[in-house]
Amino acid sequence: MKKVFKLAMVFILVLGIVGCASNTNQNNLSTDPGNSNNLPASESSNTKEAKKISYVTEDGKFEIIESNYYVSTDDTVAVNIRVKNLTDEDYDYVSFEGYTYDSNGDKFNNVGANIWGIDAKSSAYSNAYMSTGVKGDSFGGIKLTGLTISNKKDGTYYREYSLDFEKKMVISKDDMNETDMQGNLK
Repeated sequence: MKKVFKLAMVFILVLGIVGCASNTNQNNLSTDPGNSNNLPASESSNTKEAKKISYVTEDGKFEIIESNYYVSTDDTVAVNIRVKNLTDEDYDYVSFEGYTYDSNGDKFNNVGANIWGIDAKSSAYSNAYMSTGVKGDSFGGIKLTGLTISNKKDGTYYREYSLDFEKKMVISKDDMNETDMQGNLK
């Protein structure tokens, strides 16, 4: 059982690292001290106002404050979320699990949003856009079903906390910001 858990954690870590390496949005954070939103530089100077949402997790630890999507060149949709840590604790790794649904409300594909390092009382974007597999016109939104918190000790990540949401967090396409691949609002 321990081997299976270790292999699963390694797989999750590798996926997260690959996501970090392919992220153009997260690595472009503004260094402007006036950008207190910690938004990517391309968004902080954008004249269009981002839609804000507020979904607090059942345990009161996190708040989803923004969700963005873009339609890629192959017409599939990718999504990311911005999460605020409401606690006084720093976390090394937070993963939100869920699935996408189509415009008819039917479950389409499992997704996960990984956040590597989120400080107490601060916010961060998930490290990469999650590919939903849903085509642009048929995308309905995402439903978040749970979260996992892991912290690093002696060079290894240990799962410290998991929560399955009793009430799914539904974020519809209408509540999301449409962006281009660089995170600029459309």
